[in-house]
Amino acid sequence: MNFPFLHFNATPLRSSTFSCFHTNPKTPIPAPLRRTSTVIPARDRVIDFGKYKGKMLGTLPSTYLKWVSKNLRARDFEEWAKLCDEVLIDPVYKDRIEWEFAEKILNGNVLGISTLPANGNQNAVSELLEISERFGWDNEDKAGWGKIDFGLLGSSRGGRIPRMGGQFRHVEKKMRKLKTNDETSDEGDGERRRRERRERLRSKSIKIPPFQPPPAAERMRKFGIWDHKNELKFVANQEEEEEEERGKSLVHFQDGKHS
Repeated sequence: MNFPFLHFNATPLRSSTFSCFHTNPKTPIPAPLRRTSTVIPARDRVIDFGKYKGKMLGTLPSTYLKWVSKNLRARDFEEWAKLCDEVLIDPVYKDRIEWEFAEKILNGNVLGISTLPANGNQNAVSELLEISERFGWDNEDKAGWGKIDFGLLGSSRGGRIPRMGGQFRHVEKKMRKLKTNDETSDEGDGERRRRERRERLRSKSIKIPPFQPPPAAERMRKFGIWDHKNELKFVANQEEEEEEERGKSLVHFQDGKHS
């Protein structure tokens, strides 16, 4: 199984170990939420303290974001804890959380094992295949994998992991949008409403009432002696009787005329 992401330079994720950071009490940390004309997503906010100072929140390990969310809910850091909460539930950051599983396998850190055994390569491939299937990655989309910047994965600048069916849904959505625009430009509101009304009327099906046998036949059906063949015979007999009645009426009319 070929994994296209193995052919690109993937920046390894940083270790989840944390270093102590010191702040100057005389210089308060500026509030992370500033009033600007453009709203910046939490994943793109640049952290200004600690070992990851100067990096966007979306590019940081999930373990670090969880640590900030849990332990720094006080004073100047409370806003940063809330931002970390937003990043952890962000669909874009979900790609980075999934990639962390693959990164551990690529680095040989599965279950704390730093070195792979002799058959480690085969096990790694099977593990990567299992992760790809679990998360629905499209391993055949080499162009999509080539657009990913693994160092910025999880932010708006890192790209997205290709998904199975993602390309088809994108094309389908684009075609639907083009079709809607063409219909809107070609016809006015009145014509569109008339066309929709005609389609609704056309979609209504005409209900044909089922064959209703006579009361005698219905009783025979209850006793199990009436079937489809009997229905056909009954209809044929009815037609023969009608023909005989028409013939008798014609004879009586001719006899009365001659007399």
